[in-house]
Amino acid sequence: MKRSPKLKPTRWDALVVLAVLLLALGLGARPYFAAKSAGELTVSIAIDGETVERVQWLGMELVTAENADTAAHD
Repeated sequence: MKRSPKLKPTRWDALVVLAVLLLALGLGARPYFAAKSAGELTVSIAIDGETVERVQWLGMELVTAENADTAAHD
């Protein structure tokens, strides 16, 4: 029975590995950089799938039972 020849990595193999790693890093970092350059964020309020209002996102705010009425109208 013939044995398989021993495979040795070449420069082309290293180039392919480098290209795959760079592509993976680029695709992984894309959402991070897209969010940084997005600017203002908006929130769409939809009822039954139809957008009824769009408002600017100002950040997270803690809504408690005491401020629930005023937080809903701000």
